[in-house]
Parts: sequence; C-alpha cells; structure tokens
Amino acid sequence: MSTLAQPASEQPSQTPAPSPAPAALPPGFRLVPALIGRPGSAQYAWVPCPEWCTQDHASDRQVAVEDVWHSGPFVDLEMPHRDGIELLAYFRLGLDPYSSDEAKRRPFIFGEDGFTANGRYMDAEHVIEMCDKAEASITALRALAQQATTS
Repeated sequence: MSTLAQPASEQPSQTPAPSPAPAALPPGFRLVPALIGRPGSAQYAWVPCPEWCTQDHASDRQVAVEDVWHSGPFVDLEMPHRDGIELLAYFRLGLDPYSSDEAKRRPFIFGEDGFTANGRYMDAEHVIEMCDKAEASITALRALAQQATTS
C-alpha cells in the first residue's frame, strides 16, 4: 500500500463530488473521498473513515474499495545511543473494514520492528500487557543508568 502521490496520468480528471448526504455512519466516523480504480481509470468514491485515521485516501489509490484500510499516527519506540538513535519498533492504530479476519474489522494496533517489514497485529490486551512489562523494564533500566553514573 503506497502513500505516495500518484503521477498526474493516474489522477482522475475530476475532483471529488461534494460529500453525499450523510448515511448512517457509526459514531466517530466521517465520509472521505477515496481514489479507487486502476491507473488511468481511477475515480473517487466516498468511504466511511474513522476520525483517528491519518491516511490520505484521496491520493492513496487502491484498486477496489475493499483494499481501503485505515491507519492512525505512529508511535515510535527509539533507543538513543552514542552513535545516534535507533528505531526499535513503531505502532499505529489500524482498521481493515473489509478483511476476511473479523478481528481486523475492529480497531487494532499494528506493530512493526525497526529492521524488517514484519508486522504484528495486536489487540488492546496485548499492548496493555506489553506496556506493563515495559514499565517494569524501564524501572530496571533506570537502576542500571543510576549504577553507571555512580560507579
């Protein structure tokens, strides 16, 4: 899924029509234009989009409406070191409304490491468990840092 703007030859020849009359949207959703179709014949379609979604569906062309999924802002986990900063992992809220996996049709957290294209789908419970463990690790890391500064 590309977030780059499409070349002018792939852009539809018209701008999106005004938003249609509001349908029965779930709370926390809005209608947004999405660029749908193959290069050279893409058109805009109005799709429900969660308010937290930062994806620009009007420029991120998808072949079919079923390919549209939603992504929120990234949360980065970085490790500073003597040579700079290293991205260890990053996370974002996601929603894939047309997924064959029912769990992805509800908001989930998608986490990726900073080194590969491997990602993991996480439920809120997974993230809470990870945060609990991370808080314990942070306490232990602070103790190491204190020992390093007092030794």
